[in-house]
Amino acid sequence: MKHHVMPIRTNVEIFIILLVLLFATIGANFMPLGVLHFPVAMLFATIKAVLIFMFFMHLKYSHRYNKVVVVASFLFLGILLVFFMNDYVSRGWFRGYTDYLPVSGVATRPTESTSTGAHLTRPEA
Repeated sequence: MKHHVMPIRTNVEIFIILLVLLFATIGANFMPLGVLHFPVAMLFATIKAVLIFMFFMHLKYSHRYNKVVVVASFLFLGILLVFFMNDYVSRGWFRGYTDYLPVSGVATRPTESTSTGAHLTRPEA
């Protein structure tokens, strides 16, 4: 299999583009973007990551199989992050379960009075 040799000029050009994007990211941090700070920073980070993958890791001139593996890896990473954020965001949704704990708020060992499940009923208002 032939290996593609990238000219030094291409590496220098990509490095300069990465530096420009770095300073653009820093400059965007000082702009009054409001809620757009995070999306703009992620856009610049994504562009930089794609340039690094394509040129410095030689993915642009690589076999198609390698490209599929990289895209699939990021797809599964995205799925993992979606499930992680789903869990993180929904943690406070079900706070009502504390109404069914004993009065002290600490779970105790079942005794004769609690073995019937009477301690699990909601107190009358």
